[in-house]
Amino acid sequence: MFAGAPPAGVSGEWDRVTGARDSAARVGERVAEDRRALGVVGVVPRNLGFLDRQYRSQALPVAELQAALREAMSSADVVWAPAGLGGHEDHVAVRECALELAGERAIRLYADMPYAVRLGWPHWVTGGRPQDTLRPEARWEEYLGEVSARHALRPSVRELPEEELALKMRVMREYRTQFAALDAVGKLSRPEVSRYEVWWEVSPDGPGRRGATPRG
Repeated sequence: MFAGAPPAGVSGEWDRVTGARDSAARVGERVAEDRRALGVVGVVPRNLGFLDRQYRSQALPVAELQAALREAMSSADVVWAPAGLGGHEDHVAVRECALELAGERAIRLYADMPYAVRLGWPHWVTGGRPQDTLRPEARWEEYLGEVSARHALRPSVRELPEEELALKMRVMREYRTQFAALDAVGKLSRPEVSRYEVWWEVSPDGPGRRGATPRG
């Protein structure tokens, strides 16, 4: 959604963190990385031209975002959208637009990385023992609170077999300008982090329980 290049002279904060000298050029690099990464698994990306939060000086044009997403979703039976677990403005906006436009489509909200694992995975993701003094999903419940007040959310977990984990690591490393910084935040290079995929099935039937759930 946010693959638009900023005007000349703009220097985004995240771009500076990742060593970019020119944000417009960095957007071009990231689009090329996206194409290469998804090409590994036979997917052709469609990037839309909205500006990333780090480049905007005005409010996000929500109506335009909805219109673009409606057109992009037109032939989809299932739509995956970020859960917004870190509260990132852009992730939350796309999540809300997807929910608004869902219609008869299945909507799945994925645990967006590296935000989801800043405190590690909850025990019900890994199958480990709960800790008395650390409950990472408390943050998840906070970020998903607005969604769970309107929709039932059913969490799902998938543990990747070794060959799929290796492929996932290969794909993530294709994002060469981004991986070091994202890895520093979320330790994505660690198998015990990246072997899990977590998402929520969204039901339009009403609010559901926000707490932890067994793996399944």
